[in-house]
Amino acid sequence: MPRYTPFTAIIGGHRFTVRGATRDEPGNFTLCFGEQRVEVDDPEDLLAVVATGEEVIADFGRFALTLSRPAGGRVQYTAHAAGVKGPAADDVELACWGLLELLGDERAPRACFFCRWSEVEPSTGWGNLGCTVGSRAEYDRVATSPDARRRKWSSTALIQEWVDEWHGCAHFEVRPKGYGYRGRP
Repeated sequence: MPRYTPFTAIIGGHRFTVRGATRDEPGNFTLCFGEQRVEVDDPEDLLAVVATGEEVIADFGRFALTLSRPAGGRVQYTAHAAGVKGPAADDVELACWGLLELLGDERAPRACFFCRWSEVEPSTGWGNLGCTVGSRAEYDRVATSPDARRRKWSSTALIQEWVDEWHGCAHFEVRPKGYGYRGRP
């Protein structure tokens, strides 16, 4: 079972806890917004409770994502941490990497998304994020291989557990540029 990180949703200036799954309520997270219960798998699911054009903030403590959906448009993401606001993007990963470029490696948010030891499983759609911290030396050899096929397919066997992008642990190291299958732009 992945380690899901509870977070706070900020909607219209009000803070709501988005809590993890329980035995009675399976799923990833549930947001109780008034009488409405919203299952939240990804931060953009929070947009279901606001009008088009309004913003929602997913606050993970170490950093936050502001999300909005303009009329007829794609979801817009802005990542922010340590008083720095990253560039807006229509892709959550690009928004997060843009924030890291502004912060610099030494101020990187301590989250699996930014971690050297996380890797996405290869897929034709969205893959799951896994942790390879228990196989650091072997993963480092795979992640720095000049063989793109090896970087893509060999890391899956080294994943010990699936993790949430926003989780963080004591083994965090910032992900180097061009490292591994998912890389860092």
